[in-house]
Amino acid sequence: MSDLQLDYDKNEPNSKLIFLSVGITILILVAVSILSYYFFVASLSQDRDKKQLLQKNVMIQALERDYDVNLNKLGWVNKNKGIIKIPIEDAIHEVVKDYN
Repeated sequence: MSDLQLDYDKNEPNSKLIFLSVGITILILVAVSILSYYFFVASLSQDRDKKQLLQKNVMIQALERDYDVNLNKLGWVNKNKGIIKIPIEDAIHEVVKDYN
């Protein structure tokens, strides 16, 4: 039994190929990490923008209601001086009539 010889691959591994594979893997991991970070930051800014837009919409709606009430309402500005406020559409028609 001692006459048995084992035949195995006597070639050394290609260290350049292993080094290249590890280097490429590290570069890919770094690139994925950087892209993940920027994706996370972008998604946070989108959420913040949506919240700000929603808040602005509520504020704009309140302003539009106030403008609607103030621009379409007949009332006194100063009763003692006889100054009145008329709806905007009526004021526009009066100005056009004055210029024609």
